[in-house]
Amino acid sequence: MPDKPTRTFLRHRPKIAARNTIVRSTALMEMKPKVILSEAMCINLTISANLLKRLLKRKRGFNSVSSASVGQSFIIRFPMRNFLHPFSLSLFLTAVCLSTGCDNKPAPTSAKTDMPVQSAQSHPLDSEKKPFSKIDPVETKQSQEPVTLELNAPGGVSEAPKSGGVDHNDPTSYPVTKLLERQPGQLLMLSWNVESDGSKAETICQQLAEMNTDDRYDVIALSEVLPENFSKFRNALGKHYKYAYSKSGWHDRLQILYNEDKFEKVRHLELDDVNVGGRYRAPLVVQLKERKTKERPDELEFMVMVNHLARGKSEIRQKQAKLLVEWGREQNLPVFGLGDYNFDYVFSTDKGNPAFVNFMQDGIWRWVKPAELIDTNWFDNPDQPDGKDDYPGSMLDFAFVAGPAKDWKSTCTVIVRENDFPDDEKTSDHRPYELATQK
Repeated sequence: MPDKPTRTFLRHRPKIAARNTIVRSTALMEMKPKVILSEAMCINLTISANLLKRLLKRKRGFNSVSSASVGQSFIIRFPMRNFLHPFSLSLFLTAVCLSTGCDNKPAPTSAKTDMPVQSAQSHPLDSEKKPFSKIDPVETKQSQEPVTLELNAPGGVSEAPKSGGVDHNDPTSYPVTKLLERQPGQLLMLSWNVESDGSKAETICQQLAEMNTDDRYDVIALSEVLPENFSKFRNALGKHYKYAYSKSGWHDRLQILYNEDKFEKVRHLELDDVNVGGRYRAPLVVQLKERKTKERPDELEFMVMVNHLARGKSEIRQKQAKLLVEWGREQNLPVFGLGDYNFDYVFSTDKGNPAFVNFMQDGIWRWVKPAELIDTNWFDNPDQPDGKDDYPGSMLDFAFVAGPAKDWKSTCTVIVRENDFPDDEKTSDHRPYELATQK
């Protein structure tokens, strides 16, 4: 069993992985492919690590990689339903050819890789849809142990600090959040990664309605939304909430809902340039204008952006961060950037990954850092479950402000609900957070 300082490739899909059959045996170390039809109607193809790297150089789009590989072999899972897509079928045949020696090019010798991997339910072209690691730098180890990732190499995972009587090494120890009453003139926004096919829409609807009691939130920004759930989430809030949604992202869409009694939509758009190569997700932006009232005659106008940046390839996420900086530089209206940025901020080091560094350059964006740092994401490896979060004291979800909004008074609060962690097959593996802001 790997020591605590290591991170496995399997990161965000414990529920999906647990539901699918993965076949493991000592025969996986053979160079020849082993093709098995699983109970989940997936074809599991086994290839060696070197051949996998060669496959990655050609095409991406395989469904997932087993984190419990034997030696340096890997299991690639191809859902049979994806064979309807010619790209996926071509990819599968390429993998078989590589494994059987049809391609006689020498295998690369470098042990370095940064593999984009997918959930078992994702689209074949969305190769980085789900992170199987919270941190990108990767070094495969030539041993009989499962392939692992190291956080903040060479030091590994640092112990999360204890503060205010809260043990950051145990994300279940945080007290339930008591939100402050809304102040006059305040705007309140909620952001939440609802974990697409890893949760149940009925449960998320109920939780959204509970958090939005008495129409607490003016704007709600959601990431990882299944397209069929757009209207369900709106109905849970009430029909006076209107919404815009992203067209990119396959099964992991973005959605912004707003209270139409208070705001009118000026426009909405997707930042297609940030969707590098058209294979990831374009940030969704909604421009809102406050309806004129006696209390608010100035008709405040602002923009809300929700993000879910690329996970699988560090260089793609770094490029997206730079593009968002350039976009933010050009904005004259107040901008609020919400969502799951995959910036891997670690409490004990007070540092994020290189994309976080890129995003904070030039001071275009200001992070509304929570007064109390609270772990926003739960993961317990289903292959070696111990009932504990494998990566405590870190966060993926952020609230940023740009333009004139940097001069507003803003606070961010991660919302801890009773028994929210560990999550289950009905609930999200992320915690929501609230942004309160006032001009």
